[in-house]
Amino acid sequence: DEGIVMGYSTLSTYREKEAYVSTVELSIYVHPDHRGKGIGSKLMAEIIAMAKADETVHTVVSVITSGNAASEHLHEKFGFTFSGTIKEVGMKFGEYLDISNYYLIV
Repeated sequence: DEGIVMGYSTLSTYREKEAYVSTVELSIYVHPDHRGKGIGSKLMAEIIAMAKADETVHTVVSVITSGNAASEHLHEKFGFTFSGTIKEVGMKFGEYLDISNYYLIV
């Protein structure tokens, strides 16, 4: 699969206010054709290592569409803590969806 993007991970600004400067938001995406191959775990391990290496980062937050069991399991596997659900906060495919919040202190 050389030269094919199978997934990506990012750390981005969590909130614009100065109080949140040491918190980042994690995003991981694995292309549907490449799920179940351990790519998510490799991306997660690398992005957490990057967060830990960055002295300005204290907390990593992840916002997951509720019901995404694979993503929730991946975060729990890497030590993230579930911190609550917000109902009907996002919209995809014309439907309001809940989000599940996870965090990791690095």
